[in-house]
Amino acid sequence: MLCTFFVTCNKDDDTGGSNNGLKSGQIEFKAYPGEDNKISFNAKAKKITIDWGDGIINEFTPNGIEREFVHEYTNQNFQTVSFVTESITSISFERPLIVGQWQWQDLHELRFGKCVDLKEVRGCSRRSLTVLDIKNAVASLEILECNNNQLTSLDVSGASKLKRLWCSDNILEELKIKGCTSLTTLWCRRNQLSTSVINQLFNDLPTISADYSISGHGQLDVSRNPGDVDCDKSIAEKKGWYFSQ
Repeated sequence: MLCTFFVTCNKDDDTGGSNNGLKSGQIEFKAYPGEDNKISFNAKAKKITIDWGDGIINEFTPNGIEREFVHEYTNQNFQTVSFVTESITSISFERPLIVGQWQWQDLHELRFGKCVDLKEVRGCSRRSLTVLDIKNAVASLEILECNNNQLTSLDVSGASKLKRLWCSDNILEELKIKGCTSLTTLWCRRNQLSTSVINQLFNDLPTISADYSISGHGQLDVSRNPGDVDCDKSIAEKKGWYFSQ
């Protein structure tokens, strides 16, 4: 039932400073297949070789064009799937509409090694993620979606190009954004963030320019957290952020 995926984003076999056991370019996730016994993901990469874990190996050369990769199993038993890719820039775990409904994949853990070209991680919302370890793949990251999961901590510190982070409706007690100097949208409502953690978030937020504020940037939502009532919102407001509730 659980599926484990390994992705390598380049040919570098060094650990790249990773402390999660993954090599440079490697990604790992665990998931249950959908009700149709299928696992799928979208990715944009130059080249990709997928070992689906059941004896089937597929090779593709998308040449930087985004496409969907799908595999059907004979059951929903535990699988180990690995794929090696060159120059991956985006990955998404959304499933297409079937009979008017999204076909959800039950993701549980998602870990990244060093992926220097990765810009977008989407389709991770409304899953069962308890682990999202992306700290080693934030060099080029611009967008991260991980709402509606069961995450207790998230570290994207040092993601200097990250613009939008959606991590609401988890059970986050820890959220690190220091060094996210390009951040313009942060939604982290309905978590378990304390007053001290929220105030630290405010201190770590970049300053939003007047032009960005006018165009709708600087959106911040920390509502429905335990520390929401007593946090010092003026810290963020003085930096040009406004609260969306």
